[in-house]
Amino acid sequence: MFKKILVSLGDSPNTETALYNTCELASKFGSQVVCLYVTDLSKVQSACITCAQMPEMMVSLEPCYEPEIVEEINKEMLREESVVTDYFEEYKKLYPQLDITLEKCSGEVHTEILARVKNYDLLVMGKTVHEEEDDFTTLGESFHKVIHKSTIPVLACTKDNNIGANLLLCYDGKKPAKKALEYAIATAEAFRVPLNILTAGMLQQEVEEINEEALKKALSRGVEVVQHVQPFNTVGAITGLVKRLSIDFLFMGAYGDNPVKDLFLGSTTDMVLKQTGCPILLCR
Repeated sequence: MFKKILVSLGDSPNTETALYNTCELASKFGSQVVCLYVTDLSKVQSACITCAQMPEMMVSLEPCYEPEIVEEINKEMLREESVVTDYFEEYKKLYPQLDITLEKCSGEVHTEILARVKNYDLLVMGKTVHEEEDDFTTLGESFHKVIHKSTIPVLACTKDNNIGANLLLCYDGKKPAKKALEYAIATAEAFRVPLNILTAGMLQQEVEEINEEALKKALSRGVEVVQHVQPFNTVGAITGLVKRLSIDFLFMGAYGDNPVKDLFLGSTTDMVLKQTGCPILLCR
């Protein structure tokens, strides 16, 4: 299921959790692990200050650099690289049975990650959520770009929330959810635990048909299922069940089939990511 796992490392509170969860999954599935650290050149570019003389007519703006700012940023990046290397060496010793390597490169973080995902079965990232002034939370820029464009499943991790054996699948019968179902069943098999399945919708008959589809698939693989049915397919239904059942591994399809609606109204995926602390496996 997960033959090769790519985990993105950086100097954030979520990095060690992401690496731990990667190694735990790799131990269950016999996976090869590649840790990726990207020296973020956009940090240096941010030190570029646009300046120009302003005579009677506008002239083209020429970039210039503040040497002191660039020096501080370079020091910070070297420190970050050292932290990442220490994490890697620590976990290589903690999991001597794993095939785990470290790759380093430079560029835009999301660009470098997306250029590699086609060679892997799973991408693991720390989920970054920023608090805005109006108390509205936003997902980290690089993280958001990756999960929107990744062609492989993404496991989103937050600080101090490790994957566990209390599994929940959100299932609506659509293609991404069908993929999530496969991964959820395989994980339940590996952990030898039951699988909670949440099905929600307006029409009772439709919900029952969707629920039956997931149930048959899981039972055919010998996985015990605990069914949960909600009358409405809302973020609250998902996050409420996660909290009530103390879920520590959530599986769901990522994003709907209406990108315009997602852009203006927000997607269920983004809202669950912002409001749920447990590790979430997203499938496209």
